[in-house]
Amino acid sequence: MPLFVVQRTVFEDVIVTEGTTEALSSVNITTPNGLEGTISFILENGTHVKTGDTVCIIDAPEAETEYDERLKNLQSRLAELEKLKSNQKLERALLEANIRSTDAEAILAEYDSAQMQYMSPTARRIQELELERAALSRNRYQRQLEAQDVMDKAEVMRLENRIARDRRRLADAKIVVDSRVVVAPSDGIFVRGRVPWGSREEHVVGTMLRENVLVGTLPDVSKMKVVFQIPEAEYKRISEGDMVEFTFDAMPDNKGWGK
Repeated sequence: MPLFVVQRTVFEDVIVTEGTTEALSSVNITTPNGLEGTISFILENGTHVKTGDTVCIIDAPEAETEYDERLKNLQSRLAELEKLKSNQKLERALLEANIRSTDAEAILAEYDSAQMQYMSPTARRIQELELERAALSRNRYQRQLEAQDVMDKAEVMRLENRIARDRRRLADAKIVVDSRVVVAPSDGIFVRGRVPWGSREEHVVGTMLRENVLVGTLPDVSKMKVVFQIPEAEYKRISEGDMVEFTFDAMPDNKGWGK
């Protein structure tokens, strides 16, 4: 009958499983509001980036078309404003010319009125009527000029308000067009996002993106966590405080420990 040597030692129940490492915090990079298009360029996973580096370029023809249309609208409004001001300047010049002409007629009539004492009653009355007519004409042209100034200012203000609105709309469209080039908001390692619908595959050239979709993340690798996937049948063999040892596929000689 064989004999065996029994020795007291520490019992170890070892479970071997797989897991992943994840950053405790990450910076998300998303598409802006109002932008839809397809990816024409995107960095590879694990690429080190600096703040402001391009991580993705989105081809968005609709956004470019919208920007071009708004630019044309603004240019048309500006041309309309210049034409309006030119017409108003011409109309004012005509009214001022009429006033000067009326003033000249009044001066001549007053000069002739100096001879009224030598005129017949009929001629004197005609001269008085000429003076009244000149005064009435001048008052009429002056009122027209004042009314024209008020209307001109109102028309210019109305058109300038529309131009201000068009400038804001153009600025909004430019923000969307410029956002086609997605840049890194901080230093880090770029990790591609995944399609939030359907296959949920990671983004590649040609992927369709909508607004507010995750383009990628910049995980903070200074603080990481390890997530293990343990089968339900073996889960009951684990207790809080058990020792954990883990290695990395890409760095098999690099080991870590925890509880």
